[in-house]
Amino acid sequence: MTKLIAGILGTALLVGFTAVGFKQQQRIEGQTQTITNQEQEIDFLEESLEATDAENKVLLEENHELENQVALLRDSVAVLKSQVKRLAGKVSQQKKQLRSFDRKLKRMEQQYEGLKTEIAEIHRQGQMDQAKINALEAEKAQIRDQVETLNVQKDQMAKQQQATEAELLDRRGREARLQRINNIVNETAVEFVNVITRKKRYSKPVNRIRNGKGWKYTIVNFHLGNADPQALLDERFLLKIVNTDTHEILSYIESNPNFPNSTIDSKGVPFRFDGNLVEIAHFNNLQKKGKNYEIQIYYVDDQGKEYPLINGRRPLVVSGKVLEMGITK
Repeated sequence: MTKLIAGILGTALLVGFTAVGFKQQQRIEGQTQTITNQEQEIDFLEESLEATDAENKVLLEENHELENQVALLRDSVAVLKSQVKRLAGKVSQQKKQLRSFDRKLKRMEQQYEGLKTEIAEIHRQGQMDQAKINALEAEKAQIRDQVETLNVQKDQMAKQQQATEAELLDRRGREARLQRINNIVNETAVEFVNVITRKKRYSKPVNRIRNGKGWKYTIVNFHLGNADPQALLDERFLLKIVNTDTHEILSYIESNPNFPNSTIDSKGVPFRFDGNLVEIAHFNNLQKKGKNYEIQIYYVDDQGKEYPLINGRRPLVVSGKVLEMGITK
């Protein structure tokens, strides 16, 4: 009986140890799997971080490129001015050469007519001085050859002068175009009247960006001014809101009630200036993860190239706090 009880107890203990060992094995396997999952998640986060860093680097380079365009624009205007001056001088010199050709040809034509008159006079007087006539004819032939040569050279010079004038006209047109762009980009004043951030189009203003979810609408009203009032009329511009920490541009997402599945995802709000107060409602319903944002206004030329206005930047959010001004209607 004692042996039987001992055997039962031994079996029970063995089963208990086996169960404990099984549970420990399951726990170890679970911890191993958890560690594996965490390692995979860490790898994923590192890859995402690398991708984000790469994207931010691209955005930063694009931003620098746009800023460099303004400096390049000024340099291009200076280069074109120099080219126009050089070409204008070349055209003037070529015109002088053409006038010189005309004077030479006129003198030769007069000499040729004089020789013809002299030969005719010899014949009228009945003089048969053949040697003199032959000499005069030879001189006439030489003048004819010189006239032909001068006419060929004159035609060549005229073609060169036309080509130079065409190049000068092209350079002047490009200079005028770039000068106009340069004037708009560097001399346009931007007077911000209202800047308000909101969750809904007509809700109360959002004063601080806490979790990035309460800010969807940015209401911006401003005036554009230039010493030349006609310079800005009917020209194209863009208003952008930029995360200055990452240089990411907030997409302008315009919802359409009639087509709820359709959106316009553009990097900025386009508008044409008609002389009135510019009134823009920028909508973006994505979470804002940055702490610093800025309003930037760009000029878009006739070829679609964007230039940031020198006076078209205004801080919007600094360290999470909205820098508002004015009251919108």
